[in-house]
Amino acid sequence: MNNIFTNILSYSIISTLITLIITRIIQGRIQSLFDKKLESVKKEHTLEIAQFQVL
Repeated sequence: MNNIFTNILSYSIISTLITLIITRIIQGRIQSLFDKKLESVKKEHTLEIAQFQVL
């Protein structure tokens, strides 16, 4: 009985760790895409502000 409980616990920990790793990888990719988009928007706004200052 104890061995069965240990196996179940081990499998649940392993699946939880795999899920956590996958979640972190996806979260990192989304954050990276968001940061790139944010930098792009900042550059566009900087150019627009510079154009208005010239006028």
